[in-house]
Amino acid sequence: MPNGRTWVYVLLFFLSTINYMDRVVLSVAIVPSSDEFHIDTVQKGYLFSAFLYTYLICLIPMGVVVDRLGTRAVNAAGMALWSAATILTGGAWSYATLFAMRLAMGVGESTTYPAGGRVIREWVPRGERGFATAVFNSGAYFGPAFGSLIAGWLISVAGWRSTFFAAGSVGFVWLAAWLIWFRRPEDARFLGAEERAQIVTERDAGSAALDQSGGASGVLALLRQRSMWGLALT
Repeated sequence: MPNGRTWVYVLLFFLSTINYMDRVVLSVAIVPSSDEFHIDTVQKGYLFSAFLYTYLICLIPMGVVVDRLGTRAVNAAGMALWSAATILTGGAWSYATLFAMRLAMGVGESTTYPAGGRVIREWVPRGERGFATAVFNSGAYFGPAFGSLIAGWLISVAGWRSTFFAAGSVGFVWLAAWLIWFRRPEDARFLGAEERAQIVTERDAGSAALDQSGGASGVLALLRQRSMWGLALT
């Protein structure tokens, strides 16, 4: 049934879509870029894994940052950073610059799941959380599938650099839509009064509870839980 929060679901879907689409561009463009910069097999391994170094390191701290600064600011900053890094990858002049941009992408993209999860917490009534999470996560599969096809075609007609320029530019289109439309339910003008009341009532937390920050002590408490380490090892 159409409602105001449908637009939030659309934004979340394309947030994860663009995140994963930008990740796979290098995989598609690795042959022509390697030929240009004379990148050997070992260097390719470092280049592909560089993204994950900063991504892994930043994930838990980004959760703390989201709790303190809010979803609107963190998602916007993350999208701006990794989209800029994607565009700059297309302008790379050496292996070192390719590597540096992959590190920057890891920092930017580490914001998506902490911030996206909190958007669901703020916006979704209890009865729709499974649906909203599925929509958000489905972008992680649509992005690589669609992105690989488009990237391959762009490389064939305009060269490998054009693929990064196009992928990064899409992120800034999403960023503009996010800044224009996204607010918390309490402040979103496109919501009707009845739907706003439903969201605020059924999301299981009032504004004051959502505004409480876990802070550093919250991270330390998490690290002391055996269940967290079990999930991490898995």
